[in-house]
Order: sequence, then C-alpha cells, then structure tokens
Amino acid sequence: MAGITLFILFLPAGLSLKQSPDLFANEGENVTLKCAQISTTYNGMYWFRQRPDAPLEHIVYYYINMEKLEDKFKDKVSAVRTGASLDLTVKTLQSTDSGVYFCAKQDAQQPLTRNSMISVIITLTFSLQWTSGFAGDSGVTQSPGVLWVEKNQPAEMNCSHNKDATYFQMYWYRQHQGKPMELIAFTTTTTIDLGSFDKNKFSATKEKAENGSFTVRNVDSDDSALYFCALTPGFAGDSGVTQIPRLLWAEKGNPAEMKCSHDKDPSYSLMYWFRQVPGKSMELIVFISSTRKELDENKFSATKESAQVGSLTVRKVELNDSALYFCALTPGFAGDSGVTQIPRLLWAEKGNPAEIKCSHDKDASYSQMYWFRQVPGKPMELIVFISSAKKELDENKFSATKESVQVGSLTVRKVELNDSALYFCALTPGFAGDSGVTQIPRLLWAEKGNPAEMNCSHDKDPTYSQMYWFRQVPGKPMELIVFISSSKKELDENKFSATKESFAEDSGVTQSPGVLWVEKGNSADMNCSQKKGPTYRHMYWFRQLPGKPMEHIVYITPTSEPDLGMFSKEKFSATKKSPGTGSFT
Repeated sequence: MAGITLFILFLPAGLSLKQSPDLFANEGENVTLKCAQISTTYNGMYWFRQRPDAPLEHIVYYYINMEKLEDKFKDKVSAVRTGASLDLTVKTLQSTDSGVYFCAKQDAQQPLTRNSMISVIITLTFSLQWTSGFAGDSGVTQSPGVLWVEKNQPAEMNCSHNKDATYFQMYWYRQHQGKPMELIAFTTTTTIDLGSFDKNKFSATKEKAENGSFTVRNVDSDDSALYFCALTPGFAGDSGVTQIPRLLWAEKGNPAEMKCSHDKDPSYSLMYWFRQVPGKSMELIVFISSTRKELDENKFSATKESAQVGSLTVRKVELNDSALYFCALTPGFAGDSGVTQIPRLLWAEKGNPAEIKCSHDKDASYSQMYWFRQVPGKPMELIVFISSAKKELDENKFSATKESVQVGSLTVRKVELNDSALYFCALTPGFAGDSGVTQIPRLLWAEKGNPAEMNCSHDKDPTYSQMYWFRQVPGKPMELIVFISSSKKELDENKFSATKESFAEDSGVTQSPGVLWVEKGNSADMNCSQKKGPTYRHMYWFRQLPGKPMEHIVYITPTSEPDLGMFSKEKFSATKKSPGTGSFT
C-alpha cells in the first residue's frame, strides 16, 4: 500500500518570514522547524499548531529571550531563540504530532493576526509503513505523495503496481485522524463498487490491471485525511464466491468477522478459510462443513449457516493477524464418504513438489485409488490410477504411491502456475489379483446435457455372455441399471442405452436379479428359471468367492428336500416347486 495525506489550507501571500519546507519524518525521530524574520527584528515570535478537526493551539512565545512554553508541550517540544530566528524541535514523533505548524512574528505596537503567520506541515511516514504491512518495497506506487487542492476543486490520486496481472483488484480507503479506517471504493477492470459512499462525491477508474485512479470531487475541509490504495490478487472471470468485507480493519483486542457466500449448487458444502501473512506461505486455518469443523478455537471461530453461507471470526485481533484472508469452496457429499485427503488445500512455490495424501476407512476390497483434477473452467481429468498391482500416470509430471490398501499419495513434480486446480482422491472396490475385466475410462466426467459412454471387456471364456451395469449414488444402495445378453436387454431406454458386440450361444437359463446388493443383516433371495423342458428337473446352486475355487452349495428337485451337504441350513435355503423354476436364499 501507499499513502497520501490531503490537506486543504488557505495561506496568505507576501509574508516576511522564512520557514522550513514541509517535512516527512519517521516515528520516533526528532525534527527541528526553523523560522527566521526577513528585514525585521521584532521582539515577539510564536509557534502554533493546527491538527485536522481541531482548533489552533499555541505552543510557545518568545519575547526577546524570555520564553513562555505551554504546559501541555513542555515534554514534547523545545525552542531556541537566536536573534530574529526561533527554532522549534518536536521530540520523539508520534502519529498524533502530524499537523500544520505555524510560525509568527509580532511587532510590539501591532496585534498578532493570522496574516502575520507562515506554516509548515509535518506528515509522519509512520502511518504509511504500519498500514503497508510489508518490509521493504511493496511494489505499489501512489502519486502524488501529498496533494494540495483548493476548496470545491477535484482531487485526483493515481495508483500503480509492478505485481503480475493477477493483482487486478484495487481498493481505495481513507483514515481521518483518530478514526477507524474505512473502505470507499473497490475496483477491477470490469467493476466499480463505491458501496454506501456518495457517487457524486467520489469516483474511481481502472482500465488496466496495473493502475487505477480515485477522485474526490468538490473538496472541502472534511476531506482532509490519509488516503490509501491497496491490492489483492483475484481470478479471471467470476468465481461465484463473495467475501464481505473486502478489507477489514479492527482495533487490537477486538474481534474481526468475515462472511463468505457463493452461488454454486448445494454440493459445494465444504468451506475453507486460509490466510497469507506477507512474506510467508499460505496456511489453511479453518475447515468447516455441515457436520465437521477443524480450527484453533482459541484464535478463531467459524459458522456455516447453510451450504451457501459461512463466516470466520478472528478473536482478539493482534498485530500479527494482519494478513490476506481467503474463503474457498469444494464440493462434498451429504454424509461422510469415509475418505480423508490431507492437506485439504495445498500451496507450493513454483518449481517445488507438492504432495497430497489420501486415506479411507473402507474395507480392504477398496484397493483401487484414482487421482484426478479440475482446472477452473475445464472438465475433470483423471491423472493417476493406482492399485496394488498397477499404476497409470504421466511419470514426468506426477508420482504416486500406495503404501497400503487404505493409504496412498500423489506428488506433483516441479509445480507450475498451470498446476493450480482442484485435486481429488477417489476409490473403487477391486479384487485381490486380476479380475480379467477392463472398464474404460476408469472414471468418466461429462458436462451436463451431454452423453457419457463407458466400455467394458473381459478375457474370460465365451460362457461369460451376460453383462451387468450398475451404479452407486453416494449415500445410497447399489442399483442394477442394465442387464444385457445375446437375447435379452433390460434397462430404462429413456435414460440409458447398451450394446454387446459379441455373445456366446444362449444357455436357456435365466437368473434374477442379475446382480444383487443387500445391506448387512438382511436376506438375499435369487431366482432361477429354464426353458429347456420338464426333463431338466435337477437344480444346483454354486458360488465362487473372488480368487477361490467354485463351491457347490445345494442340490434340489421338485420332489426332494434341498441337500445342503456341509453348508449350514441356518445360513442357506432353497425351494423348487416345478421343473422350470427355483429359488435360493
């Protein structure tokens, strides 16, 4: 940030006094103001001070070498009279010492008037350094440094920076002496927002990312204040996220509250708050969802009123809380997915690697892990597939590990600006060993309204002629959506289509449902029918657990009781009322 002190002052012309020029000084310094008579040697000399919104104050009077120093200034100033000169030293400058200092002379035969004074302005750079928050050069230039304007004239200030083009959000604010900072204008190359301020009084322009201007119209004494230009980075386009206030000022020890809202759909239910202290890395300070909250509760509090609205409060603000605070969103699911990704948000410097870890509390069948990313404004893309036996990725850009069934990691090598994106870890169940079934693509993303096609193939023998497609919506049971064989197709044709390019001859046996999903503790009932004829009256039920041999469970005919052999009758049952049909539970 940079600062401008704007004073409106009306000075007489032709005075026979010579005084120090206007001064800029730092907090803690001593400054000496010099005043000398020209062509006169009057015995009486004075110093006065006037601060904004305050009356003229008498500091010191000298009659020849006799001093009268006002009590309130005795510890603050010292004065030295040498002939026709009177020098005033202001000690250990503070922000409250900023003001207009007047030197005056008096002939013993004439009264002292304003026309026998001349002024000097002391402006402390302390205010500018404190509000900038950066050591060294902030890269922001504001001009002019001090602006003098006649009453009722406009006052224009300009601001430019040498940051990159992402710093296109510009703020203008002011601070009257002894009052809180107030934001007047927020500008981008497409937006001018003056909030509640009078648009007839203030205006702002911003034609380029690198510079902008701010104008105070019809200047009067109430406009004397410190004016600042500030910048923050933004994103091209509209992110749909609104953070209020854009800039927040709070006194030490008080709380500071920020609100965040978005116009995304309700699936964007995960909210993050993070901050960047100047010169340090970005840090995540709060994660909050409808069911979970992670934060340092001694320092912060956070609420989430709905999927679209949340807030962050910094408790008891300290000087080291000065930082850039961001609100961010990612989509989530209703309920707990059982998948944990750490860190939730990751910031890495250009050229360094960035590692993300993923773990889950699913059972061991969830052995297949996917990493994908979404660059803002582009479709989702799968970047890594990894299982205990297989790895698919661009090894020049990424590396991936899978330490166990439950834990894996992704590393982006040598981070570049275009790696900024939303990265996801996803899981699907797999089998120990190779199932011989290949599904392409492994994960598919399609834009709303477009079709999405998946292909399935296997290396089994031709008897594996029946194919099933099913889906699981998060938080809901698995559902069979398509069954297809050489002679039969079952599906919602308004929603889905399915093809099967190769078939084995139809066996004449139908088993339903094709795939059955049952919650733990419930019964699972399967039916079998045949069109071979009445002589096919013997029915057998088998099962094959993944990676194990086929097992015969039960034999049954229409006239015999089920023969379960070594299997438990409490676990399994079977019925067969006719040669053509039977069931197994």
